[in-house]
Amino acid sequence: DHHNIQGRIPKARIVVNPKQGSKNSPFYHLAAAGIVFKLAEAILGRKLSKTLKEDMLALAALATLAELVQETGENQKILEQGLPLLESSWRPAVKLFFSSSLTKNCISTREIVWKVISIINITSKEGVFSETYLFLNSQTPEEAGLRFEEFLRKGAERQAKIGELTEELKKKISFMEKDSAVIFEDMMNDRQFPILSTVASRICDFFKKPTFIFTREKGENWGGFRMPFEEDGVEALASCRQLLRRYGGHPAAGGFYFEDKNKEKLKECLAKHFNKNRHKSAKKSA
Repeated sequence: DHHNIQGRIPKARIVVNPKQGSKNSPFYHLAAAGIVFKLAEAILGRKLSKTLKEDMLALAALATLAELVQETGENQKILEQGLPLLESSWRPAVKLFFSSSLTKNCISTREIVWKVISIINITSKEGVFSETYLFLNSQTPEEAGLRFEEFLRKGAERQAKIGELTEELKKKISFMEKDSAVIFEDMMNDRQFPILSTVASRICDFFKKPTFIFTREKGENWGGFRMPFEEDGVEALASCRQLLRRYGGHPAAGGFYFEDKNKEKLKECLAKHFNKNRHKSAKKSA
């Protein structure tokens, strides 16, 4: 895992998480794919062929860019070495990145990759595999093309839904007290987590406030958070841990789960946390 460690480290013979070490370590901010890549290197050793290593490095770069982690240390190294390798990938899906009419006006590999990421970043599954995994593992150009067309269709539907829900929430939040330190909103019965997270991101960008968006299912709420500036969402949830079933992620983005009975208490607790931070910042400025 690569998320912030909360409380005690689980009892296990081996725990692979770069955040056990110093924040100055070049591995500290590794994306999940970067951890997998490093682990594969260590396990395979001399058995890791040049072709396989380059393929894994290219995919690690793709995922590192998608995960929006800090581009420092080993993340920067993976991106610098891996992104150029995508241009010569044998994978039909990756080749499609560079031949699609949607990317013809892009001026760099990074821009091309980011354009495709925004389209294929859908977590629907076919059986036990995500559609993104199946797309990247397409065996023929025809299969890759068909899967990409399906991403485009679903993406258009998703963007319309995201836009609709974002505007609804903007209107609703505008009636809230202007001085509220946090946005804590129920998306009611829309249960698609990727949509929920994207809406949280847009609301956070618009209001410039810590944003927690959630939905309800069978008496439990689950949601995503997004933070502006230097705020830490994981730290905020940790201060309210007694009201949560579980939570985690990065300072700027993550998820949380709580029982319906704790909704108002959690809202109050988060508001108290961010109000306290606001007062601290005001004192420093003074």
